[in-house]
Amino acid sequence: MLSNKIRRERLIRIIQEIQEVKDQNNEINYDLTLEEIKALNPDRVSEEEIERRKERLEQYKYLKLDFEYYVLELERVQNTKIKLTSILTGLPSSNVSKTPDKRWDEVMDYTKELVDYLTDRAKEILTELETFERAIDRLPIRERTVLTGRYIAGLQFKEILKKFPMSEKSMYLVHKHGLELIDMSELDKIEYW
Repeated sequence: MLSNKIRRERLIRIIQEIQEVKDQNNEINYDLTLEEIKALNPDRVSEEEIERRKERLEQYKYLKLDFEYYVLELERVQNTKIKLTSILTGLPSSNVSKTPDKRWDEVMDYTKELVDYLTDRAKEILTELETFERAIDRLPIRERTVLTGRYIAGLQFKEILKKFPMSEKSMYLVHKHGLELIDMSELDKIEYW
């Protein structure tokens, strides 16, 4: 069994090799053997934890959909406010402050609260999305590439294989290794469900 020092040195060497290849604009050799993957990760993560991490990363796409929903809803509310202004006052939206009707003020207050809520929630979700992206960006290049393709871009494994030169087996090993390496401390703070 390799000592931790040897593992770290090997990991550093592999990362340096990857960086050199990347700097030379050559293709990265994404193929790793099972032994290489195991040697890089001295603290094995349980299969249950791997599954939990997959599920957690899958939440990215749902957060992304939520973000898009809030942005669209915000647009809709703002457009509705403009239409209501024209219908109820007969004035352009810039002259709303000149209308004395109390009901109109209530509608505008409610609309403002709704816009504020939608804006705040969209900002929160955007921060959560960035947290997911940062966690993946901290991974080594191979793992980052596969996890970004799978969870950030939403690609199927077959689509990832078409884009990157690696065998199917290596891709699954790199994917699993990425799940083992990813720092979940920030992701676990996000309360989505």
